[in-house]
Amino acid sequence: GACPNFVLEYQATLRLQQEQQPDTWFRSRHYQLQNITRRKLAQYVGAPEDGMLLVESASTAVNAILRSFPWNKGDILLLFSV
Repeated sequence: GACPNFVLEYQATLRLQQEQQPDTWFRSRHYQLQNITRRKLAQYVGAPEDGMLLVESASTAVNAILRSFPWNKGDILLLFSV
């Protein structure tokens, strides 16, 4: 569905801040906002904050998870398509 207007407005505000002061944005504000998001998401799903990781996409997440397993020759991976 469509993104709610208040989310689009907040995105526009953040984008303007980023464009006005890119150095400050990427050195401090960007990480502050990521930490706030991680904290809120951890509370929402009932997980420890230090166990939460934000990634760019679902593909990146799946890649990181699959690469973290100690795969051995002969291991089988089941894929479901729903």
